[in-house]
Amino acid sequence: MADSRGTPLRYLFLMRHARHREGRLTEEGSAHVRSLAARFSEWVLAEWRDQPERTVRLWVTSASAEVQGTAAALARDVLSHVREGQGHDEPYPFGSPPKGERRAGPSGANRQPWMPRLVPSPPGHDAGKVLSAYSPDGDAFRNLYEWLQASGTGEDAARRTEADAPLLVGNDPLIGWLASKLTQHGTPVARGELVCLVSDRRAPARWRLLWTLSDDGEAEAEAVRAKVKSKMNTAGAFGTVIVGLTTFLLQNSVKTGPDAWQWLAFAALAGSASH
Repeated sequence: MADSRGTPLRYLFLMRHARHREGRLTEEGSAHVRSLAARFSEWVLAEWRDQPERTVRLWVTSASAEVQGTAAALARDVLSHVREGQGHDEPYPFGSPPKGERRAGPSGANRQPWMPRLVPSPPGHDAGKVLSAYSPDGDAFRNLYEWLQASGTGEDAARRTEADAPLLVGNDPLIGWLASKLTQHGTPVARGELVCLVSDRRAPARWRLLWTLSDDGEAEAEAVRAKVKSKMNTAGAFGTVIVGLTTFLLQNSVKTGPDAWQWLAFAALAGSASH
């Protein structure tokens, strides 16, 4: 996806863990993650249908059971949903790692590049302590903030390639603080909510909220599906109109010779198509 000027966007997803009891996801929490995974998959397949190189890279802020459980359930349910839609063992865009890159994780482990992994922490420090949900170490929080929005790529970066989109799962209020600092606006994140932030690659430090997926019911989920479908249908219809108008102008210019108004019309249609 690109903005109105054709500039590729950078994506960042933040999620607060789902409902749990003593570290284990409740039935309600698990059902919510499944619903959210389905809606997230639908958005990915619609929005990135022409960008198969996109990869969602999943990270977690702590080793707490509720965070790990939410991340693992999200990865499993997203993969299951995309498999149903695509019919492949390693479906786009969550399966295969970028060309020339081996799978993440310890040697011999059958990990995918999007599976849960702790964010890097300073040597000799426990990520669960330095990134405490309620009173994180100031330096650790600043490092996490800078790590998420850094433009660099590589093995130790949040993005291994420019096509990566980090998805960070963590506790409240840490996730809300991160969202607010990145967007420079108060951006609370509800329990089990997934937020999508985007930025222009020419100004990577400026993030804006694109959408949220929260704890809602089937009616809201169906509304999201209808919106995605409507967007795709509108894009197709708009393309047909542009082709028709261009054909008409070309035929007319052949008969009469193009004048200044026709050149302006060509320019306007070209500008609309590029948007």
